[in-house]
Amino acid sequence: MDSKMPFGKNHKVPLRKDNKALWTTTFEETKKFILGLHYGVVSEKVPKRRKKECTVLTGPRKRCFIGFLVNMISYASIIEIYFKKRELLQYILGHKMSQDHLELMFGLVRSSLGSNNNPTVLQFKSSFRKMILGASHVGLHENCMVQDETVILLPAKLKKNISLVEET
Repeated sequence: MDSKMPFGKNHKVPLRKDNKALWTTTFEETKKFILGLHYGVVSEKVPKRRKKECTVLTGPRKRCFIGFLVNMISYASIIEIYFKKRELLQYILGHKMSQDHLELMFGLVRSSLGSNNNPTVLQFKSSFRKMILGASHVGLHENCMVQDETVILLPAKLKKNISLVEET
């Protein structure tokens, strides 16, 4: 689910209609694996009622496992809608839908304001404008690193304004 290029290989191949067998079996195997994971020591002496409480889906760190299962279901739904019903997409690059791009954007906003975690609306707007115009710098102490050339999509009106600024 983290494919970055349309011509990837093995498990880095994007999700497509023609490789449905690969990703459906991978999703099913992963789902079975996650549902079978337990934490702590599970022995035969522990009652069955207690064994069910030891699964990772009911434990204290369940969010990542539940989130991963939800992501697999979401990808399958996206493929069903956009590949089969509407026939709008040929493939899905999962990396483009990751949270990394948002984290990088908000990291730039924070670093342009001097590590201010609670900017006012005016501070955020001015920082966002600088970022769109390319006047902001890349933060050094971020929890994400730029891995590809993904850009933020801009409305047509804003693109026109940026081109006017670049021309002058």
